Amino acid sequence: MRQIAILFDIDDTLYDQVVPFGKAVQKLFPQLTGVPYETLFKRRAYHSEVSFRMANNNQMTMEEMYRYRVQKTFAEFGLEVSDEDAMAFQEAYEQSQKQLELSGTMEEMLDYCQARGVILGIISNGPAEHQMGKARTMKMERWIPEEKTLVSGAVGILKPDVRIFRLAEERMGLDPETMDIWFVGDSFANDMVGAAGAGWKTIWLNRRGKSVPEGKTAPDVIVGNDEELYQAVNGIVGDCILW
Repeated sequence: MRQIAILFDIDDTLYDQVVPFGKAVQKLFPQLTGVPYETLFKRRAYHSEVSFRMANNNQMTMEEMYRYRVQKTFAEFGLEVSDEDAMAFQEAYEQSQKQLELSGTMEEMLDYCQARGVILGIISNGPAEHQMGKARTMKMERWIPEEKTLVSGAVGILKPDVRIFRLAEERMGLDPETMDIWFVGDSFANDMVGAAGAGWKTIWLNRRGKSVPEGKTAPDVIVGNDEELYQAVNGIVGDCILW
C-alpha cells in the first residue's frame, strides 16, 4: 500500500478565521450592526489578498497592509476607519488569534491520521513568526513538528509557487512518484492551484461556499466544514497500514 501524506494550510483551514475576526469586530466596531461577520470577513479576505501581495513585493509596509485591508473593508459598509482604529482592530484580531483552538473534529481527524501512520505537515503563506505563533497556540506540535511546518515568510517562497511544495517534499522526504500526497487548503488560487501544479492531490476546504473559477479544474475533493473534511480524509486513509 502506498504511503499517504496530508499537508494543511493554516488560516481558515486548521481553524475558522471568522471566529477570532468576529470577536475583534464586536470589540472595536460594535456600532456596525446588521452586517454578518461572515460577509465582512469575505470582503476583508479579498482586500487582504491584494495588500499581502503588495507588501510581499515591497509596495507597502506591513503596517500599511494592516491599515489598508481594514479601511477598505469597512468603507464598503459605510464605516470610515482612522489609521489608529485600523491598527487597534489589527491588535484586537491578533489577540483573538492568540486564543485559537482546533475544533474537536479537527483534533479527532489529526489523531486518526497520526494513528495510521499518515505523514502530516503544514505549508502557510504569511509572516514567519506570526504564522508559527498560531501553530503553537493550537498546539500543532502534538501532530506536526515545527520542522514540518513551512511558512512563506521564512522560506521566501509564496504559494502557489510550486517551489514551496517541492521544498516541502525535500524537507519531509516526500516522493510523489511513490506516495499519495494531499494538500488541504481554503484558497483556490494559492492552495488548490499550487498543490495541483506540484502534482499533488487536493482537498478544498471551502467554508465560504465559493465557486470553482471559470475555466479552472475542480479540486479532487471539495468539502465545506471540519466534519466533511474528516469524512473525506477517512475515505482517503481507510485501512492504511501502520508505517
